[in-house]
Amino acid sequence: MFRRWSWTESDWGPVLADGPGWLAATLTGEPSPSGRMMLVRGEIVAVEVRHGSEEPLGYLRGRYTRAGSPS
Repeated sequence: MFRRWSWTESDWGPVLADGPGWLAATLTGEPSPSGRMMLVRGEIVAVEVRHGSEEPLGYLRGRYTRAGSPS
């Protein structure tokens, strides 16, 4: 399945070569049940936005915001 795309190496492992960006996270605890799914908590430690992508969209305090906008 993964042979369908081109990959490049980063300090955090392989990432899609043609993707608009990627992020790296470390786990901050054990997964816990949440309904029919598992809740996994982590801390984002690296982000890369590529190829002239628009500013990333975030969700903070109940509102969508652009990453470069003041909150």
